Amino acid sequence: MAAFCNKYSITNATFPKGFNVATITDTVFLMIQNDRELMFEYLQTIVHHGNLGHANSEIAKEIKRYFGLSNAGLNKYPNSFLIQSFENFC
Repeated sequence: MAAFCNKYSITNATFPKGFNVATITDTVFLMIQNDRELMFEYLQTIVHHGNLGHANSEIAKEIKRYFGLSNAGLNKYPNSFLIQSFENFC
């Protein structure tokens, strides 16, 4: 996450007013799938690590750690086609 934040000049990120923090993982994966450069890097990461589930899990863990979130239950209906489910956060 640090490399991503540095590359895209993200520092001290906060949530905009009204942002649904519960679905931030789905939002991040939607952002990846809708950005050609991010999608390329995402696919390269999966190829490098050789495991889609592990890569997705690590992204979600880093989102949780970066923003200091807590688990709030499994969501089996993501909008992103990159994931089959995600943990809601609070």
